[in-house]
Amino acid sequence: MTPEQIEAMWREHGEPAAKVAFTAGYAHGYGDGESSGYLKGLAVGNLIGYSNGHRDGVDSCKAAISDGLKNGSSACGDMMQSFRSDRAGADDFVTDAEYELELLASFDQ
Repeated sequence: MTPEQIEAMWREHGEPAAKVAFTAGYAHGYGDGESSGYLKGLAVGNLIGYSNGHRDGVDSCKAAISDGLKNGSSACGDMMQSFRSDRAGADDFVTDAEYELELLASFDQ
């Protein structure tokens, strides 16, 4: 077989098959990446919303807790102490790999 014949066979059979395989692989990879990004964004958005809601809830009742504390309520004192302990925790940042493992483990439950 001459190099020209090999080239002709490649153009007739190999090149179209390679293009179809590439297109299918690209579409599959793009879809997987899009799904993964969507799930990660959904989970992160949920966590941020929960955190913001918790913060807003705490902020909205601090004035009432403070008034109760001024009037000698021990329950309000305990609540104010719990607000301080909420602030004491440092933010926990995880890598993408750690997050992926946590997210996948949550699906198994």
